[in-house]
Amino acid sequence: MSRRARGLAFLAAIACAAPLVLAPASPASAADEKKPTPTTKLKKNQAVLADDWAQRGNRSIAVMPARALDGDEQALSLTRRALENALADRGFKLLGGGSILATADRGDATPAIEAATNAFDAGAILDTTSTVALHRALGTDALLLTNLRQWKRYVVDEYTRGASFTEVGIDAGMYSLIDGQIVWRGSFLEKMDGPYNEPQRGDQDIRDPGRNSKSTAALEPPLFEEVLDKLMLRVAGTLPKPVAKAPATPATPATPATPAPK
Repeated sequence: MSRRARGLAFLAAIACAAPLVLAPASPASAADEKKPTPTTKLKKNQAVLADDWAQRGNRSIAVMPARALDGDEQALSLTRRALENALADRGFKLLGGGSILATADRGDATPAIEAATNAFDAGAILDTTSTVALHRALGTDALLLTNLRQWKRYVVDEYTRGASFTEVGIDAGMYSLIDGQIVWRGSFLEKMDGPYNEPQRGDQDIRDPGRNSKSTAALEPPLFEEVLDKLMLRVAGTLPKPVAKAPATPATPATPATPAPK
């Protein structure tokens, strides 16, 4: 056997003896396989509605208490009430946040509430077990969750040029309690300005060392309640009014049979 032939035979033997090793997937591709499709980031005052909303017939909504990082109870309470008022005016039947947690607890659905909150924060659908538990306990078509992300009221100093303002922003999402899908979500921000302030000029400040020429109250921006009312009208306006149930058709009385002639 020639030297070249012996070399080829040796390489073939090594190839046959070597174990088969699969190249590992790159970290990026492995992550893509496990990572759920990311939720589209919404722009300010943008809402997305499920394509099959009309077919779902959502008429009743359980409105979860609003949440905020700082836990300002007054802010959360005002936000929840304003949202419920706007949705009720839109025609939805509501289970309010004041009783929803107690109702869920009586129906052994407290873990499902936590699961819904985590799913909302992750932009994920709600698992089947939690969906069934919440539907059974709350008896509504949908569950609405809200995060209060902006709550600010700024009063301009009388010696600063500019306007005071009040600003409120929320992120919200609604789950169907039939199949756990996200059927609506939106990101909303409302800002209302107070009067524009033009500072006084030099010698006027000297003549008025007590700063009494302009009342601070005149520079106050709108109240939070005013901004919330306007904001929630915008929120509710992105939801179609619920379709009324068709009235039941009364049964047609049976026509008595004509007796056969004798």
